[in-house]
Amino acid sequence: MTNSIPIQKNPVWRFIFTLISCAFLLGLSANAAEVVVFEESFETDGLGSRYTVENGSDDGSNLFTRRQEFSAGTRTSGGTLGGEFFFAGRDIDAAGDGTGVGTGDSPLASDEGRITFNPFSISGVGRLVFNMSAAQGVNEFEFDNVLLIEVKIDDGDFEAIGGFRGTFTNSPGRYFQGDDTTLPDHNVEVRLISAFTDHSWEIPGSGSTMQIRIKMNCNGGNEEYAIDNLTVSADDAAAGFTLAIDNSVISETAGAGAATVTVTLDNAAPEGGANLDISLVSPLATSGPEGEVTVPASVSIAAGATAGTFAVDPVADGRFDGDVGVRIFVTGDGFNKNFVPITVTNVDDPPNIVLNEFQAAVPGSIAEDLFADANGDGIRNGANDEFVEIVNISGDGTAVDLSGWVISDDIGPRHVFSVGSVLEDGRAIVVFGGGVPTGVFGGALIQTASQGNLGWSNSGDTIHLRAGGASVFAVNYVDALGNVDPSAVLEPELTGDYVFHDVATGTGGALFSPGTQNDGAPFGVFDFTAGLALSVDTIPDDAGAAAVTGTVTLDGAAPAGGLGISIESTGAPDRIEFSGTNVTVEDVFDPVFETTIRVYTLAIAEGGTLGTFDIDVINDGLLSGDRDWNIIVKEQDTVPGAATLSVTESEVNSFNFVINEMLQDSDDGGVDSNLNGIVEEGLSDQFVEIVNISGFAVNISGWQLGSITSDNFGINRTRIQHIFPDGTIVNDQGAIVIFGGDGDVEGHLARMNDPQDLGPSFGNAIVQIANEGSNGVNLASDDAEAFTSQLFNEHGFLMDEAKYVRVDAEQGQSLTRSPDITGDFFSPLGPSYHFDVSPAFLPFSPGTDISGVAFTGNGVADLDVFSGVDIPGFSGWKASSWYKNYNVDFWPWIYHDEHGWQFVDAGSTAAVTFVFDLGLDSWVFINEGAYRWIFVFGGPNAGWIFTFGDNSPDSRFFQRLDDGSLFSIPPGLPVN
Repeated sequence: MTNSIPIQKNPVWRFIFTLISCAFLLGLSANAAEVVVFEESFETDGLGSRYTVENGSDDGSNLFTRRQEFSAGTRTSGGTLGGEFFFAGRDIDAAGDGTGVGTGDSPLASDEGRITFNPFSISGVGRLVFNMSAAQGVNEFEFDNVLLIEVKIDDGDFEAIGGFRGTFTNSPGRYFQGDDTTLPDHNVEVRLISAFTDHSWEIPGSGSTMQIRIKMNCNGGNEEYAIDNLTVSADDAAAGFTLAIDNSVISETAGAGAATVTVTLDNAAPEGGANLDISLVSPLATSGPEGEVTVPASVSIAAGATAGTFAVDPVADGRFDGDVGVRIFVTGDGFNKNFVPITVTNVDDPPNIVLNEFQAAVPGSIAEDLFADANGDGIRNGANDEFVEIVNISGDGTAVDLSGWVISDDIGPRHVFSVGSVLEDGRAIVVFGGGVPTGVFGGALIQTASQGNLGWSNSGDTIHLRAGGASVFAVNYVDALGNVDPSAVLEPELTGDYVFHDVATGTGGALFSPGTQNDGAPFGVFDFTAGLALSVDTIPDDAGAAAVTGTVTLDGAAPAGGLGISIESTGAPDRIEFSGTNVTVEDVFDPVFETTIRVYTLAIAEGGTLGTFDIDVINDGLLSGDRDWNIIVKEQDTVPGAATLSVTESEVNSFNFVINEMLQDSDDGGVDSNLNGIVEEGLSDQFVEIVNISGFAVNISGWQLGSITSDNFGINRTRIQHIFPDGTIVNDQGAIVIFGGDGDVEGHLARMNDPQDLGPSFGNAIVQIANEGSNGVNLASDDAEAFTSQLFNEHGFLMDEAKYVRVDAEQGQSLTRSPDITGDFFSPLGPSYHFDVSPAFLPFSPGTDISGVAFTGNGVADLDVFSGVDIPGFSGWKASSWYKNYNVDFWPWIYHDEHGWQFVDAGSTAAVTFVFDLGLDSWVFINEGAYRWIFVFGGPNAGWIFTFGDNSPDSRFFQRLDDGSLFSIPPGLPVN
């Protein structure tokens, strides 16, 4: 039995650990000498006295200026906002006159604004940290939408220390540390939200004075950054020192000791000497600065001395990577943090690789247009199916290590090649915009854009490949190649000029061929071609172990020592795993994503041509729907084989939710559906009404309201408009209404949910506001040609969907099911427009039926903390997915079929549940993440205990965590 995993998931355990950690940190902070040397909260107007503004404006909705909470044009508030004022930028210079007013060392573009604060003293302090509260309007940023923080010490230059920027189209502003070229990781959830949150950045260096300036790029009406509570904190007890380097530019072949750094302390080292730590930071972050230079881990300075030195050794890495700048940081316990820069120049020749094919304009318009599904994931997507195909044409066997190289366009970086991206001579690598690339692709290496998409402009762009500070290639194309259905490919292949793929030699009219030559043949030479066959292609998810047999066939005999073939799937280990006599399993840590990956390898014996493996089908016990798992078998010198296994859902869907009414367009007719007093709001008055007809109350926390749209540019988009927050419980026959917004009217949402105020206007239904962007809940009608609104549970199971086309949205009234709940949005006579079918001639009725009568289940729902559902035929008994069976006839007393009588504390939630257990004679803590572990708060069994399943209330067995001993209730039962 493994004891550690349940404990790690337990919130009380984390809470106790946090208390201990905080106490430890508080103990440390008692010795810290922190001072604040700069602060700005914008509560008074400091323009011209404390700061200056470039490209400033304040014309309502377009601004770069000091703002007040809830003022026109701002969409941020709350959180750690201090006072009533903050500074914000939104749609800067929206007139687009291109003038830009920035001057000096860094001129501004017309869509950029900058605020520069007056210099302040940092004399006598060190370990400087910049702190700031920040927020965003909505998730509408792209890579070029950056909030950049720059600092200048003494008479030096302004240097960037970090900030926020989007990573792909319509993305949130994400935190980063580094210079203007740093790419935030869009897989890491450090992002801005509409409420102010706190962030900090280290400022290396020291001096007498410092100056801070902040630049914002906001070029759209939905792009808004806001800042408040700016401070610079420091340690006035940190010992100071300076750094000097005798050779700041060295060749990578200069040899050991090419440069020497001298550390000079402000005061002589104390008794015992001083020991300072040394670390590196390089712009080529994915391959690591250790690939450019090596330095010792520390430098020592003898007692009474003031100086010490250490050597910097360049690394001849044998790869073309341009001239790379490295920062060498020095710090130590009780000392300041400082750095010295050094540049390592490249001596290797550029590789002979070409951009052979690229797709800028994805053909088709909707998700079902699979002729345009270049990445093979079963969905046509205008961003994900863009790609570039790069081929190594060295011709002499030279492999090219692409690790850390960057693909970019005219806006900025789009992809950083991961560590280990080695392209063999003659082979190809394909980078797709996104999605889950599925297929063989001729054995080419496959990656997806690290920044979320490639973003090639249909009207023309430049595709760059850079290695460190050097350009490998830069391919310019115009709209003639970028705004057509076929990809662009070299003709002749690998050496010629770009032509449309469907007219190139050997394509047979195909629109594209990512990863393969035009005729479908692989690039390069492979030893084998693998085939994969499955014994069955469809299986239920409760089929169990060895439910399917996979057979791998080679087109030649395996070499001496045999051949190891990896088995991969987009699903494993979620719903399927692999096993078998000749299959080995290894868990490998991925340092890039800091996750452990399970690697399956099938051994084919020397001289053999086939091997078999088992597919174990896992029942996850969740309502997560049918899934297609694409299984690929491959090896470095083998063209992969692939097959698809369909795993069907065995769980019964006991829920029944319907999308009952949708208002997509509020224009014309004085529409004010959200009752905030502002008519005809394009997004805020949109709504979706959903009704629960399951027969019982349902907790829909974590469920999602999403959409698939095809816009008038022929681009298909999938978006999530709303994630239902914790505590969203909908009664049987009750409605929940999600509005696109509240029109920036302070307190309106609270009134919408107040039964004594606006609540009755919505039939006392639950009311929420879309929380995942600026697109309302239905996207503006003039952006949508075709539209599907979808409701998913937290596991991605589709509960209901509703479709309409553009003309249905341009009516100034909602679409509704007729009759309510059981009807359809369309009849043989056409769409069910609300005014036409409502007996009360209502244009819409959020929260009520067509006639304006409240749904019978409307109101605040109350769900027991175990999320149980009624057991048919057993009155008062409920079944919980995690806590099993219990009776609620005497709630808050419950009778559990394993634990007997328990009293449920009124303050309990599903996440934190406290009960008094009569058998244990104590209060205990349980929740879904920890159970079958129980935390006992008092008595002889206090602490963590594990309860075995299939007990009865009169014979319960437990194991103590602290010593592993077993005990029973009642005492004395045999436990062995």
